[in-house]
Amino acid sequence: MLRDYVGSAAFCASVNCYLKDNLYGNVTAASLWKAFDSTTHMPIGEIMGSWTKQAGYPIVFVERDPKDTKRLVLRQRKYTTGLGPGKLRESADQTRWNIPVKIRGEGIAPFYVLLRDEETTVTIERTSPEQWICVNAGLIQKQSHDMG
Repeated sequence: MLRDYVGSAAFCASVNCYLKDNLYGNVTAASLWKAFDSTTHMPIGEIMGSWTKQAGYPIVFVERDPKDTKRLVLRQRKYTTGLGPGKLRESADQTRWNIPVKIRGEGIAPFYVLLRDEETTVTIERTSPEQWICVNAGLIQKQSHDMG
């Protein structure tokens, strides 16, 4: 996820910076993220802190806005096992992650949205509602499709 988000060259440069700055020294996770922050000029420490400093994993739901086919609604909540196949238990847990979500589609250059809150809306320039859109293409995902 991180390498794809920052790009391979920036990822390697960040790791090299980290190794160079901490040669023969004691380190913490914060020193790794500091190297990424300074090399990429992105809030990597903030993003990764939400993954390494709290328990659990998120699940992200993606829905089309029924009133506007150019809009996607992304929602996150803490993943919990459900009551049976395909069912998720509702949780009052307010844990949130900073999730880089990759979006691409037919005639759409791939781009990332940083999902920080429980819900965010993304507008995608599409010329037709029939154009396909893929969220987190090439990254870990489980999908179910609303074809209606």
